[in-house]
Amino acid sequence: MALASATLLLLLVDSQIHGLYGFHINGFVWNLLVTPGGIDSMGGGDGTLITVAAVALMVVGLEAGLMALIVRRPAAAAGAGWWPPCCCAWWASGWPMVSVI
Repeated sequence: MALASATLLLLLVDSQIHGLYGFHINGFVWNLLVTPGGIDSMGGGDGTLITVAAVALMVVGLEAGLMALIVRRPAAAAGAGWWPPCCCAWWASGWPMVSVI
C-alpha cells in the first residue's frame, strides 16, 4: 500500500506542477522542494504545507479504507476468485485516484 500511495501522490503532484507551470517534475522542481526556503520563494508558506499534508493523508486514508473493504470480502463473493486479495486490493485502491487525476 505504501508503494501505491507514493505513486499516486507523485502523480498528483506532477499533474499539479504541469497544470501550473507547463512542465513535469525535473531537477529544477526537485531543487525547489529540497532547498531550505525554496517553497517559500514560490509563494508557498505554512498553509501550503498543511494543505499538502492533508491531501496526502486523505489519499492514504482512502487507499487504506478501500483495501480494508476488499480484503474483508470473501473470495467467492469477489467475482474474480483467482486473483490474490492483496493484488485486487492494491488495484482497486489505486485506480479511483488515478482516474481522478
